[in-house]
Amino acid sequence: MAFKAPHNYLDFYNEMVRKSEKLIEIGYWDKIEIRKLREWLGNFQTDKEKYLASLILYKLVYRNDKTIDSMLNKLFHITIPNLLEKYNIYPFNMTMNDWRRKLRDKGFINVGNFSFSTIISDELGDSGNDYIRRLREKFVVKELIRKVTDKKIRHHKALIFIDDILASGTQINVFLSTYQKDLEKYEYLIFTPLIAHQKGVRKIEETFASLEYTNKLIIKPLEIITCDNHMLDFEIKDDGYFDSQNSIEDLENFYISLVNTKKLKQKDESDFGFGNLGLTLIFSTGIPDNTIPLIRCKNNDDSWYPLYEKF
Repeated sequence: MAFKAPHNYLDFYNEMVRKSEKLIEIGYWDKIEIRKLREWLGNFQTDKEKYLASLILYKLVYRNDKTIDSMLNKLFHITIPNLLEKYNIYPFNMTMNDWRRKLRDKGFINVGNFSFSTIISDELGDSGNDYIRRLREKFVVKELIRKVTDKKIRHHKALIFIDDILASGTQINVFLSTYQKDLEKYEYLIFTPLIAHQKGVRKIEETFASLEYTNKLIIKPLEIITCDNHMLDFEIKDDGYFDSQNSIEDLENFYISLVNTKKLKQKDESDFGFGNLGLTLIFSTGIPDNTIPLIRCKNNDDSWYPLYEKF
């Protein structure tokens, strides 16, 4: 069957638009302007396209600056201390104020037995570097941050990687393959992304095992997402439809047709973004290439306006 806009779809569409505008007005969507939202909505002209736009807005997940700061605070004040204690990397027998002071003390590099890094990537606008800058501003003295290829810095027991998202796992797998000799100097490699996709975590664990690393891998995200977070994941009713008129296959076919008609698919990507994860996720600090092209891409003739462009 062909994808259809329900007869009352405009009620749902208007509700999603009002909700989105409100989130911008109150500052929750802190890096999206009303103008950008309206430009993006203008991409969708027909009833079926507008209905699709409302479904995307319904599924959209936004992590703003305050949320990211809150997640990083939890990471540095709960998750990382627990990991250091659990794996006997560094004893956490101090107050939280003492812990904060140690992380801001450049002399701690000589006694801490752990340091922080980011994966090395050739990708422009790589989020890891942005998060390292954020760590230096708010959490960690620069002496505690090192490159994996550094030869002159004192050996540490653990190297901790901070980033916004671990999605398909492809980038980290290339990193693990390329820098194995440098990374095996550490007893523990700890990846603590704010968000991780279950599929990517499994892929990295499989690659780590296949490369026969001699050290230990720990992946501890603050939030796990699964295939339930795919843009096509809607509850199916007893009639086989998710909205009394359309099946998931109807939605998928119409979505793919629009992506290809508008020529939004980027190199090495599927119709649902890199890794075929179909995410509808935006960080104020950037947008993953695993997020669907209809949200983040523009085409060659600039006839499609992204809601949040990936630079």
